[in-house]
Amino acid sequence: MKRDRINRSLILLIVLVLSISISGCGHKDKETVVTSDMKKVAQKGENQVKKSIELGNKLLDNGDYDGAKKSYDKAIELDKKNKETYLTIEEKYLSKGRNQEAYDVIQEAVSNNVDTDNMKKLLSQLKEKLEVNNKAQDNENAQGSPNYKNNEAGKHSSNQSKSQNQDSGNSQEQNDTVESKKIFASVKSVYENNGKRYASIMEGQFYTYPQAEKEAEKDGLAHDEVREYYIRKISGIEDLEISDNAKFNVGKYILDPSSSGISNEAVSYSQFKFIENSQKDSGYYWLYLNSNNVVIRAEAQFIP
Repeated sequence: MKRDRINRSLILLIVLVLSISISGCGHKDKETVVTSDMKKVAQKGENQVKKSIELGNKLLDNGDYDGAKKSYDKAIELDKKNKETYLTIEEKYLSKGRNQEAYDVIQEAVSNNVDTDNMKKLLSQLKEKLEVNNKAQDNENAQGSPNYKNNEAGKHSSNQSKSQNQDSGNSQEQNDTVESKKIFASVKSVYENNGKRYASIMEGQFYTYPQAEKEAEKDGLAHDEVREYYIRKISGIEDLEISDNAKFNVGKYILDPSSSGISNEAVSYSQFKFIENSQKDSGYYWLYLNSNNVVIRAEAQFIP
């Protein structure tokens, strides 16, 4: 009997050891599968980021700055906390002399709390570049509403509106779709009257760093921190007619609050009207006007 009890004890011990071993193996197998799946997901995300950056680089090389920005914004949205993504895009912009865009990318990294200390240092360096290289652009901004050159005679056919300037000896023709000038304005409301479309706007002047600080100081507005932008109001509310063929581009972040990108997206007149009439705060736009001061394009200006 004693021997039987020993045998039974041995058998129970063997069964217990085997059970623990099998359980342990199963747990390891599960861990291996989960780890493998996570690696695949991470790898897929990295590939998408890489593809978006490569597409942005290609578009930038071809001079498609808006398209490049959209691709870069997509890359950032896919991996907001990846420092290398911001640095790669910043370096590409700098290689093309696009200092303002490089600055904006690093500013977004700071806003997303990515390696904040080092990114702020880099931001300061980029500001110095802007001060040195963007003086001409700042001077243009200081003028407030720069005029666009009219197209040469013959490029657009219109029998009703002809220029009176005969210096070149040739008459010039203008088309209602030709952008003659642009103004910066906050859009207060959008409405229709007697079959025409209108926007109530307040014209202003928009400046980015470093000109923003200089213009604010002119107006007696001291600021302890770095001023990224400054808006000066230069008129009361006025109404501008909107062309039936006008194009509207609003901030993507307005259409999709979860988006962190600052690019614009095309919308219809109805959407534009709904957005501007339902927003608590006025939207800021660059309004492109034809020679009759009719709005033919509205491009949203991102405000940090």
